[in-house]
Amino acid sequence: MPVVFAGIVPNSPRLLPGLVPTVRSQVVKTVDGMAKLKRLAESTQPEILLIIGEDDLAVTSPVLLQAPNFTGSFAELGDLVTNVSRPGAVGFIHSLKEKLQLKLEIPMQTPKKLPTSLALPLLYLPDIAVAPIVLPHNPSPQLLIDFGQELGDFLATQKKRVLLVAAGHLAVAKPTNDDKMVLARALLRGIASSNSDALLELATNLKSKLNDTLIFPVILTYRSLPTSNPKITVLVSEEVQGIIHVVGKISW
Repeated sequence: MPVVFAGIVPNSPRLLPGLVPTVRSQVVKTVDGMAKLKRLAESTQPEILLIIGEDDLAVTSPVLLQAPNFTGSFAELGDLVTNVSRPGAVGFIHSLKEKLQLKLEIPMQTPKKLPTSLALPLLYLPDIAVAPIVLPHNPSPQLLIDFGQELGDFLATQKKRVLLVAAGHLAVAKPTNDDKMVLARALLRGIASSNSDALLELATNLKSKLNDTLIFPVILTYRSLPTSNPKITVLVSEEVQGIIHVVGKISW
């Protein structure tokens, strides 16, 4: 069974349930939107969550993460009480590695714990086996194109029902004025257009000014779907202190 549901979620520390109410109150709409997205995803009865995000684990190349069980904690983000644990989709990731190694050199790692950029969204997503893909902060356009093609071919052959999610946030480097937030909003419009070619060109042109972690995971997600024209319904777009939190459902 190929992908049965796809979406976009934020991974801002403000979403952590153990933070003080004044912080959580800034993202009430985002939390509500993620609850709605979770219900929509669960209605499709997914069996594996393939989540794509950025982290320093991936320096120059994407990385596949595998483990019998993934755990995450958030003490370094100020939440001392919240933890997350999910089974790993080990067989799925190994099969993906075998597929990719025919054309791409993408390593596989077994982390001691899941990066917070990928662990945090799990608090708001269905409790199913997880297959994480970590992207570097500035992957080459050709890598995203090739990886998207190979990942899409792989997903089309799967027997289990896959939930595909891109995780991250929109921001710009040192957002000190309105002009820089205009760039972040331009990226949001690019995401909403669902045109991965135009979004890739925009992200490449603005690379030196970006501090976001969402654009490249979204591009890879779009390119791995069985269509060249995905549609996105933005459930929530909430801007807090220079960061735009986006929750969206992707259709095709």
